[in-house]
Amino acid sequence: DNPTNIVGYIHSKDLLNDSVTSVQEITHDILKIKLTTKYHQVLEQMKSQQIHIALVEDENQQAIGIITMENILENIVGDIKDEHD
Repeated sequence: DNPTNIVGYIHSKDLLNDSVTSVQEITHDILKIKLTTKYHQVLEQMKSQQIHIALVEDENQQAIGIITMENILENIVGDIKDEHD
């Protein structure tokens, strides 16, 4: 496989589960969006799929970053302080 081919993500809470025997067990599919996708469209897709993270790809379908629901909400309403900031 191509090492730049991102196929999913792992949530930190899943790493704490002692019954997990492989990374594949806890890998979640990732939403892939185009760089040109509007914020409100990404937010709707995240809400409908009940996810908080998406992979951003350029016009050549190369991964260029990630976006989270928190990123989108901060862009709309301003900085959100949480226990991790």
